[in-house]
Amino acid sequence: MIGIPDFLIFVDHFGKTVPVRRAPVFADDRTNRTLDENTLPGEKVGDPIAVVGLDSLTYRLSGAQADSFAIDASTGQIRTREGVRYDYERQKTYLMYVVVRDQSDSDPDSIVVIITLNDVKEPPSLPPSSFLVIPDDRSLSVHYAQVHDEPGRPPVRGYHAELRKGEDGEWGNRKTIYGRNNTSFYYHKLDVPRYQNPYLINGQLYQVRVRSWNTDGASAWSEPVSGTPKPRPPKPQVVYSVTAPIAFQDDPSDTETSAAISISGSTGQGGMVVVPKAALPDNIQDIAEAVFVEIAQIANVPEVPPNTGFTILDHSPVYDIVVKARLASGEDVDIGDTLGASVEICLPVPENNSRAVLVHYEGGTWRRLSSQRIEGNTICGFVDNFSLFAVGASTVSIPAQREALVALYNATGGPNWTNNTNWLTDNDISTWYGVTVFNGQVTALYLGRNNLMGEIPAELSNLTNLEVLYLRSNQL
Repeated sequence: MIGIPDFLIFVDHFGKTVPVRRAPVFADDRTNRTLDENTLPGEKVGDPIAVVGLDSLTYRLSGAQADSFAIDASTGQIRTREGVRYDYERQKTYLMYVVVRDQSDSDPDSIVVIITLNDVKEPPSLPPSSFLVIPDDRSLSVHYAQVHDEPGRPPVRGYHAELRKGEDGEWGNRKTIYGRNNTSFYYHKLDVPRYQNPYLINGQLYQVRVRSWNTDGASAWSEPVSGTPKPRPPKPQVVYSVTAPIAFQDDPSDTETSAAISISGSTGQGGMVVVPKAALPDNIQDIAEAVFVEIAQIANVPEVPPNTGFTILDHSPVYDIVVKARLASGEDVDIGDTLGASVEICLPVPENNSRAVLVHYEGGTWRRLSSQRIEGNTICGFVDNFSLFAVGASTVSIPAQREALVALYNATGGPNWTNNTNWLTDNDISTWYGVTVFNGQVTALYLGRNNLMGEIPAELSNLTNLEVLYLRSNQL
């Protein structure tokens, strides 16, 4: 009982005693309640805070934090409120007043109410997904999609990984990976006491499982993913070749004059470099008769840093490509570093690469090419200078971003776009027309003058790293 009615005793003119009710009064100055964090709306918060023994009393909440809860005006029962998230990590206690009045609406009384949230352990609800296991000589490297932070739960701090031999071996070699964005790791040995040789064996199947963790604990383990180490193939010999000079030709479908140079003789599997005449430096455009390519397959490949969003597989060749112009005088001029317009390059996709991305080495860093597309057995993109090129394998899967792009496609008449190359296919989203991806994140959409019709969907807000959204001259 929180409060009691108060009575005065009077004697009337006939000698009878008559109780006269005073205003209701709470017995205490304050009371406490507890509540589990993340409690749903409409749930009771402890017992009612009421003056018992009297009818027709009304109750209300007062104070700066009173809007965080609701109260039954007739019973004094406090309940959780719709639209309020009770998050221990954000706010641990709430202070308010319960005010009581009787029918006379005079002399109200109040009591301080302190509601304290209980800290409920909330580890991440999901483990990582979208795994890519890359075998190497007596080792495995594992890549996966990052786990996103969840409302009402502490931020994801990193991941745990474990390794086992075969499909029913003992799990061992627990790794702790720190940082939500660190989505790759490496195994070269398995320290289980009953194994005499701790190092991974080529040809032996191993399995890896991963879970995410935060300050409250860890998620469930992912389903095991498998990989089998294998010896590294011998490094390729340096192969050097020069294509025949190709004269510039007018493109009947465009006003642009360009030269399409086949590099199949160098790659053995197809490929092309398309040089528009506008790409030539201004001082040689009128005296250049043709262009050609010098191409070398190199052995000493610069390392691709972790968390770049892609890797270069062992069987993927790396090409050093130089573009030269043949002048009327017979002189050859290297134009690869002085291009006046972008040049399209297409390289063959190696076998067993289902996540192909076209990459190049620029300024000491490996990067994806923008606006990529799949053309037959090749992958194409545009470059502004020439250096090293390869077809890499994407190591990240970004389902939330893919879903955002699919929503844009469906909401704006994607089938009727002027160009929808690769959209909704299983190809890496960096190959979808107009999509620019950097380090595994969509950073730009160039879809101007592309017959988009409709409304931009709310899902586009999931592209949290989007820096450029070019949708000019559409019907949006």
